[in-house]
Amino acid sequence: MASKLISVHVTCKTRKEAGKMALAAVKEGLAACANVGKIESIYWWRGKIQKHAEWELSLKTTEGAFLDLERRIRQLSSYSMPAIVALPIMQSSKDYEKWVRGSVKLRFAGYG
Repeated sequence: MASKLISVHVTCKTRKEAGKMALAAVKEGLAACANVGKIESIYWWRGKIQKHAEWELSLKTTEGAFLDLERRIRQLSSYSMPAIVALPIMQSSKDYEKWVRGSVKLRFAGYG
């Protein structure tokens, strides 16, 4: 059975770090594409509310590639606990789905 499509969201400290993760994920076949955007994050950390500008990375991939993608993100992240969240892609156009699967390394496409 084919591995389902997912969208993986990651927060990064800097634009440079987000770009490095995006390029590595796509170049290494762990994701079909990446989107990078500036965000404002408000969150609890170490007993206090924090408010910081961060960069969000959104990656389109397959469930089968998630663990390797997560491992790579952890290697490149400057955060001690990077936020790595995967959401299911409930529906997409058939052409887009085919492109994502074809862009993710063959070892992940359909075998995850």
